Amino acid sequence: GVSAPVFRCPGPAMANATAASSPSVFSQQLNDILRTSTSQSTDVRSLSYQVTEEAQSPTSHKHVAASPSQGVVTSDPDIVQFSAAIYFAEEAEGVVCVDIMRLGSLQGVVCANWETVDGSAAAGIMYKSAKGRLVFQAGEHHKTLDITLIQNPAWAATLEFKIKLSDPQNCTMGQFLHTARVKLVNADVFPTNKYAESILKGPEEIEKIPKLNLIIEFIKMNLDVPSVQRLTVLYLILDQMGNIYFYFLLNVTMYITDVLFAENPGTVYFLPGVPCSLFVPGSPEMSAVYLAVLYSLPMVPIHVWEYVRIYLDLKGVIRNSLRASLY
Repeated sequence: GVSAPVFRCPGPAMANATAASSPSVFSQQLNDILRTSTSQSTDVRSLSYQVTEEAQSPTSHKHVAASPSQGVVTSDPDIVQFSAAIYFAEEAEGVVCVDIMRLGSLQGVVCANWETVDGSAAAGIMYKSAKGRLVFQAGEHHKTLDITLIQNPAWAATLEFKIKLSDPQNCTMGQFLHTARVKLVNADVFPTNKYAESILKGPEEIEKIPKLNLIIEFIKMNLDVPSVQRLTVLYLILDQMGNIYFYFLLNVTMYITDVLFAENPGTVYFLPGVPCSLFVPGSPEMSAVYLAVLYSLPMVPIHVWEYVRIYLDLKGVIRNSLRASLY
């Protein structure tokens, strides 16, 4: 049969012979294995440390700008925005200071335009309109805008206007703070400053002010509101239609008596200096028909105006103006 192979462990003599024959080969292989193992362990520890540091860093979610010597430039531009969403100023202060800040690496020059925008406060009445361009030099992180306020003697609500940033260059605007509101606190006395000294002294002095004079000052205050002023003029003009129609009815009564039912028709002055007899000469019946038409037609614009009058609601406009001012 076939004899099975015989495996023999090398004896001491064989091992010594082999080691003696090639000592440098074994040493080189052993050194290579140890060097490779050490290098891999170092790489793993270095990678683990780097991942841990990035996870714990507060800016790990952003790309941090490196120094210029490294040749790396950040991909996130600086942010230019207002320091607050709302600023308050008293009308008597004469100026309101608004702060604008720059966030980011502060490298290079960044620019942005700014301008005032009317709100409930109108330019030229409560403040002076202004606009310009902000330029932040490298390393500069703060700018201040000075907006001039106008001293207005009329009592008004706490009015406001806006300041907006636009057209950023080499930067971006803040997501929410690209617009700021400036509220102007009015320190004038209600309804006007005419009786300010007496009003500030208390109820006893207020009682001494003539009531009619206070009503007149209240009317003046309301007429300073543009919407109330426009509606008041419109009401005064169109409300005269009722008075004109009443004058017309008086002349209709006279026309029926002195012209239509008279044996000898006379004349009636519907318009001053313009005499009017039968509308259709020789025919009182047709004249009566024309009179009926003239009697009915003015009712159309009068009723339309009454409907529009309710819609415009001057009382409601005054009430809302006072509510906005007081609250």
